[in-house]
This record gives sequence, C-alpha cells and structure tokens, in this order.
Amino acid sequence: DDTAAIQAAIDFLITRGGGTLYFPDTTSFYKVTATLNIPATADSFTLEGDGIWNSEIKMVTALADVLFTTAGNIHVKDMAITALPSSGNVYRTNDVAFESAGPIFMQSVALYGWDKGIQWNGGFYYKFIGCDFRLMDVVLNGFNANNVMVDKCRIGQINRFALISSGSGPFVVSQCSMETWTQTLVASGRIVTGK
Repeated sequence: DDTAAIQAAIDFLITRGGGTLYFPDTTSFYKVTATLNIPATADSFTLEGDGIWNSEIKMVTALADVLFTTAGNIHVKDMAITALPSSGNVYRTNDVAFESAGPIFMQSVALYGWDKGIQWNGGFYYKFIGCDFRLMDVVLNGFNANNVMVDKCRIGQINRFALISSGSGPFVVSQCSMETWTQTLVASGRIVTGK
C-alpha cells in the first residue's frame, strides 16, 4: 500500500510551498486505499509520471469517496489515475478521482473507472490536453465552472461528458475523439463549442 508514502511526500512538498511529486515508471502500479489531500497552501503543485500508462495510481478499495482532494493550483501530467472497476467493465459508483476548489491543468493523463473524473466546487481555468477519459459516468462534474478547455482528448465508454450546473466563460471542446456516449453534453444551458 503506497497511500502513506504518497501523502507524506505531498505533505513534505506543501511545507516548501509546492513543487513536483514524481512517479517513476513501474512494472505494476501505485496502490492507494484512502483519500490523498493536497491543501491550498501550495502556490503550484504537480503530479508527474513517466507516460500516460507507464505511471499508474490505482484506487484498489471501495471507498465511495475521493482519491485526491485539492484546493490549490494543480497540474497533473504523464500518468494514469484509475479505479479498480466494481465488476468487469463497470465504473465504480460514488468514487471521484479529483475533487477540486481550484484550477486544474491535465496533460497526457488517463482517468479510468471512476463515477466522476473531476468534480469541482467553483473556480476558474480548467484545461485538459491529450487526456484519455474512459469508463465513467461523468467526466467533468460540478458548479460555477469557468473557462474550461478540452483539447485532443479521447473520450469514450461514458454516460455524460460534462454536467455543470452554473458558470460563465467559454467551455470549449476541440479535436477530441468521442465514442460510446449514452447521453449528450450538458453545460448549464451554455453553448459548447467544438472544432
């Protein structure tokens, strides 16, 4: 179980105002069994791996909870954040990969097997580039989301891509591969642009 070691590394970086927590390539995965907290005290905090499927953090227990809670400026790149499916190819109900009250930037990140990929509670600037979002109920969920950009992502085996109850500013989806949706995009009545 890698939970305590990862949280200790997060806490160490937070005491220094933020930084990058690096997850080297592994033949297996980083096993997590409880929520990891990245508090708002960091100016900027980065989770970085060795490639979208080379470095994998996997929730292996049925938490019915959140893997990462974040409140600051979070960057995630070159890694997979996955949940062990509840059975076969069924996403886990009530589990959330990231719950955020601040900006999130993801590049080359896979989110797989979650009920909700990213759940935010207000905030500005959410950017997702070259990500792989699969086997989820909702990829982006929350309220008061402003300035959202999704570019060059693979999106499939999901029920809904975005479920956003309020917010302003652009919500742009461009150059994405979109497959196997059961419902359409919902973004608080705003027009979602696509290229």
